[in-house]
Amino acid sequence: KHPVIVLQDVAFTDLHALVEFIYHGEVNVHQRSLSSFLKTAEVLRVSGLTQQQAEETHNVCQKCLFNDDRFSC
Repeated sequence: KHPVIVLQDVAFTDLHALVEFIYHGEVNVHQRSLSSFLKTAEVLRVSGLTQQQAEETHNVCQKCLFNDDRFSC
């Protein structure tokens, strides 16, 4: 009755942050989680976050900011 979707090697925190980005257009991610978050975005082909999709501008996207140890996009 309820379909189950299995996303191998996708952390819940990364998926939660990606859904937040998709719905709100911005997200805050700890710098230590950034590589995992971006890898998940690349695997799921979420546009606007990865180098390939942002045409290699500033490693991620033009409006991303670092504040203390947090990353905001």
